[in-house]
Amino acid sequence: MSLRDFDCLEDRVRLHRQVDKRPVLIVEGLGDKRFVSRLIRDRWTVFIAGTRSSVLTAAKDLSGPSLRVAGLVDRDFDLAFEAAASVSPNIFSWSQADLESELIESSAFDALIEEFASIEKLESFGGKREVHRHVTAAAKKIGRVRVLNADKNWGLSFDSVDASTKLVRGSLELQLDRYCQALLSKGGNENFSAIESDLSAQLKEFSDPRVGLYKGRDALSVLGAGLRRLIASYSSAQVDVEILERALRLAADDSLKVEPPLSEVAVYFGESIGV
Repeated sequence: MSLRDFDCLEDRVRLHRQVDKRPVLIVEGLGDKRFVSRLIRDRWTVFIAGTRSSVLTAAKDLSGPSLRVAGLVDRDFDLAFEAAASVSPNIFSWSQADLESELIESSAFDALIEEFASIEKLESFGGKREVHRHVTAAAKKIGRVRVLNADKNWGLSFDSVDASTKLVRGSLELQLDRYCQALLSKGGNENFSAIESDLSAQLKEFSDPRVGLYKGRDALSVLGAGLRRLIASYSSAQVDVEILERALRLAADDSLKVEPPLSEVAVYFGESIGV
């Protein structure tokens, strides 16, 4: 047993509010904190919970307009956010599955491409919007599998399969069948055949409100392949997913602070944030 076992985020927030009356926003990780803090500067205090479930629990326990405490989480592919937000008005999420996919749908993606891509190769490929269309289309295919995995509790290990290795040669088009086969082979699941059959059937008939959701990491993995082979000539180490995630967050401009979900958090706190 360590001191961490006795740590209680809710208690730390309550103690902090005794000496600092600024609103408190609870986020999942360090990347979220750095991103939000750059936008809101010192208007709010930002706490890291470590996991999405910890944010949801703490925000629910600290709900109430007088406390001015809110939680911001990844939307993700299950229905946990909707369930929590339906009973706790101080819980918010990115409109996409996570912060990175939210930024891919903003001007930050264009800035990222401008910084990394070769002008000539990018032009030959069709430009920034064409790159965006390809990488998000691939990620959305995986997103459908992620939704099914969340709903059916298959326990598939998405981190064990690199989407960039399952693309049609010479393109950014994802071969979903190959990707799913690799994903199933990594799971170590005794019900492999049943899951494979169910997955194949469900993907053919897929219809769900979450159909457009995708994980930023999936899209950036595909983008990395493009930056290595099609729109630039980087090494794998130079365009690693984590590097692209950090660059994407840094490319975001201040306009995001007046858009949901940060604008919604500001309204909950009884304030507004100007550009």
